[in-house]
Amino acid sequence: MVENFFLFNGLAACSRVDGATIIFSPYNLSVGILQQSNRIELSDYVQKCEKLGCFGHPSNQGPSLPDNFDLTLLITNDCNLRCKYCFAHGGEKRNYMTPEMGLSIVDKVFNTTDRKNIKVSFFGGEPTLNFNVIKEVVSSVRRLAPIAHKDYSFYITTNGVMSQEKLDYLVNNDFTFVISSDGIPKIHDFFRPGINGKPSSKNVEKTIRFLIEKNVPFKVRSTISKFNVDYMAENAGYFAEQGIKTLHFEPITHAGRGRSDDINLRRAGIDEYTANFKQALDIAKNKNVSIISSSYMNFLAPSQKFCDAMAGSRLVGSYNGDITLCVEVQDTCHPYSANAIVGHIDTHTSQIYFDNNKYKQVLRNVGTEQNMDCKQCFAKFSCGGGCPVKNYYSSGCERVDTYRCAITKGIVIDVLRRIYQESAVNYSDVIYESDSITLYRMHVPQEIWMKRKTSKISKILAEVIIDNEVIK
Repeated sequence: MVENFFLFNGLAACSRVDGATIIFSPYNLSVGILQQSNRIELSDYVQKCEKLGCFGHPSNQGPSLPDNFDLTLLITNDCNLRCKYCFAHGGEKRNYMTPEMGLSIVDKVFNTTDRKNIKVSFFGGEPTLNFNVIKEVVSSVRRLAPIAHKDYSFYITTNGVMSQEKLDYLVNNDFTFVISSDGIPKIHDFFRPGINGKPSSKNVEKTIRFLIEKNVPFKVRSTISKFNVDYMAENAGYFAEQGIKTLHFEPITHAGRGRSDDINLRRAGIDEYTANFKQALDIAKNKNVSIISSSYMNFLAPSQKFCDAMAGSRLVGSYNGDITLCVEVQDTCHPYSANAIVGHIDTHTSQIYFDNNKYKQVLRNVGTEQNMDCKQCFAKFSCGGGCPVKNYYSSGCERVDTYRCAITKGIVIDVLRRIYQESAVNYSDVIYESDSITLYRMHVPQEIWMKRKTSKISKILAEVIIDNEVIK
């Protein structure tokens, strides 16, 4: 049994009942067992682990690879659904990005960033309602990329309710999809009805079947509240039966329509959420499905920042011309807009105005090193201090959202236990062994989806010999 989770020289760690310390290193992809000994000082363990490449420095550039840049276009706030918890009030207004505006920011990014790989994402509202802009941007990117010596990829976050013609276009242009769905039809249709209250689940299921048939990469994202928290495991099974391989569960955000007094939109209890999440992981394991969560998805890509936006690796162009750092902050009406909007596109001339000083200041003011709540947290480089916008909703400042923080810790503890079991018990793939330290190759269970920023064991492990101890 493992217990008492803590931070060990920057690594997530815990104690074993026999007194041994277990460390989890994303830097050399190992799980280490430090045997309890009265003869060995803590500094000796640290020195040996240092020589074995266990320690490293969490990125200050976000969890993505350093050569990647994400350009997200919020091309409309209109929507063909009326989801009860929509943070963007989707469909209540009908603002559309013009092609000129979209092409202006695409041209700017492709010709100024030094990053090689540009991820172009479309978001809303429901982005397929402004399909002309999607087509114009796709054509422009295909023309600009070779001239600017860039690689590119297309992504879309959609509710899945669209015509076959639009779906064919997206698939034929190699889009990766994020499909919003809340699971079994009675839950999905309750949360995500059409404009006239009609169910949307059949449309979404049809889209998902088509994507699976065409072997298109996609994930399904679900929002969890008090109303559907007890369905997480059942939903994992439902999605698996459809052939879906990657799910993403996140707690509800109390913003936009989500700020309603509707009892069904209340947050699930912390213990309630974590217990049901663990059950969903168990179902996913048995069904060959992987689950994403912001609690742990960056564990193998340790970062001082929660997301790429707060590390200078993402910009968002909004339908009204604002240039922002977050898809949730779509205009100046948002309470966090003063911290997230860093520029503007003139709607008449398409000229871009960018406040670089403000941009740099914003990036300096968020992250684990700026947040006093994170100083000694064992999960700090997995969650990166949490989403600054959601932290703001919770406390009105940059202190952590205590609700999400507690959920993160509960889920990460379970994940670390699963990794320990898989690495040191099930596989027991020893890569280094001495009287005091044993390192196992880290095996992340299939049901847990993490970004793989480190692709192989550190070369140090292939070279180092300490005090004539032998690497196995």
